[in-house]
Amino acid sequence: MERQLVHIVESSARHHWFEELVFVIKGKKIQQSVITLEPRGDIFAFLENESIYITGGKQTFRVLKLFRAALSVKKIGLKPESLLVFAHGHLASVSALISKLLFQIDYGIVHHQSPIIFFDSYQRRHPIKGTIHRYLYMQYIRRAKFIQALSLEVFNSLVKLGYLESQIILLGHGIAMNNFTGSSNLDTLERTGNSHKGTILMVGRLSWEKNYFLAFKVIAELVKKCPELNVIIAGTGPDFDRLIEVKNELNLEANIKMVGWQPNISKLMLEADLFLHLSLTESYGQVLLEACLCNLPIFTFPVGIALDLKEANNPLIHILNNQSPEVISEEILTFLTDSENRLAAKVSPALEVHSNGYIHSAMAAYLTDQCSN
Repeated sequence: MERQLVHIVESSARHHWFEELVFVIKGKKIQQSVITLEPRGDIFAFLENESIYITGGKQTFRVLKLFRAALSVKKIGLKPESLLVFAHGHLASVSALISKLLFQIDYGIVHHQSPIIFFDSYQRRHPIKGTIHRYLYMQYIRRAKFIQALSLEVFNSLVKLGYLESQIILLGHGIAMNNFTGSSNLDTLERTGNSHKGTILMVGRLSWEKNYFLAFKVIAELVKKCPELNVIIAGTGPDFDRLIEVKNELNLEANIKMVGWQPNISKLMLEADLFLHLSLTESYGQVLLEACLCNLPIFTFPVGIALDLKEANNPLIHILNNQSPEVISEEILTFLTDSENRLAAKVSPALEVHSNGYIHSAMAAYLTDQCSN
């Protein structure tokens, strides 16, 4: 008996990676439904026009949303064995767990959430909430029929937790390369950089797990030897105001420019000399791929897809294994002052396996097989 695939997603907004996956699966004649935790949003009309059933919750308490989504799964099929849930993200996975416990409906997960190291850190910062979320994470991981790991960091974390390697699919959600570059020809992207002063770029949400406070300490060390260093930080988040204060406390007003959300990240990347990424953990790390597409050298902790790219011998990836601001700044300084090293790093890598077309086809084939078993 062929199962119906039921997606549980947290947002009711439109996301190209999700829509494209749904379309590829639809092309394989698999019946699909979509349940959102949020109320009706932009994605509803879009999928309804494609004759795909979609339903969402109402504005209620978060816990009620999770149970409502699980009940919506049950209403789609009369028999548990006729359904397979595919949960996208942390809260969606909790709903999938509820549907398994209450109605014995199998589920898989696309691991958009950060791995266990995030929940461990969150638990230390917020003992009660952190303990609850870590417990829920462990419960739905253990009961999942399969898990799509978006990066080697997630894959390695799951294996360390005792999850079977045979039930992990190592596939990122891909990048729409044409949308990012504005061209199907990646060779048309030309980097300019600023070899005189040196420009470091950071991109991401301004929140504790992205480790910007450590980055500011690194920059303070660099400025001691490179007083004209430029640092561009693109992104918004809850730590914005505090980071402004720290920037002033460290006398970095002339060096750090915080530009908020930017619609054209590729332009910033093409004008930079180095991409700095000190996040504590990543489920994926699409921004690292985007930097690669722009031939921008990357200094990063071993997180997310950085591990995948390094394993593929990508010359742009420089893995940092020490969290000392002095050590990190010395590695960066050595790179920025070595012109031969910088030129050698700017080699366009083959990234075709990270295109969303390749990824969606591979994941759709796997899901089709799961629905047929």
